[in-house]
Amino acid sequence: MALEAQEKMDHLDLQIIPVGLNYFHHQRPLHKISIVYGQPISVKDFIPLYLEQKAKGVNQMKETIERGMRTCLLIPQESPTYLEERDRINRHNESRSFDQLREGIPLGEGLKSLGKPNKFLYGIGKCLGIFNFGPLWLLQSILSGIKDIVFYGSMKWALAMFIFPIWFLLVLGVGSLLIDIQAGLMIALMSILMLYLRQYLIKWSNMPH
Repeated sequence: MALEAQEKMDHLDLQIIPVGLNYFHHQRPLHKISIVYGQPISVKDFIPLYLEQKAKGVNQMKETIERGMRTCLLIPQESPTYLEERDRINRHNESRSFDQLREGIPLGEGLKSLGKPNKFLYGIGKCLGIFNFGPLWLLQSILSGIKDIVFYGSMKWALAMFIFPIWFLLVLGVGSLLIDIQAGLMIALMSILMLYLRQYLIKWSNMPH
């Protein structure tokens, strides 16, 4: 598409920006995501080959884009030590810059390991879900059908934007109806606080990828 557009509008200099998404955890809450932008790729550079042989021009541009995207990833490709490298992308190293992480991940130099999972904190966090059992159950039911974990976080965030406000309003309304407005506000506030506490406890529990 980019090559066709560049061919038809030669006066333009179309650029493709490689982007890398680096998740510190695909499924657990409150983990960092690092979005890295690579160097622009000029579509004009591939036009001569594209005009000669379209397939070769397209393939050459695809390969260049792939190389550009790999420069934006903390782990550009899988290796025999992939699982060890992946575990170094954890909450302890979220303050590190992309360059520091990229340099340190292969050998673990200057980076902290994830550590042993704390099942006690994880269990407490899960138990606190009782305060928001409705939306959490609905989220889990929907997200369980997602096979590719790359889309898990995005779908979870998008769904939560709609589900939780409705839940908190429902809690406020029921509490106000059954008791009074002050009690409804307190119960709704408690639900919000317990949701955040649940998320932090699960994050601190060091559960692996």
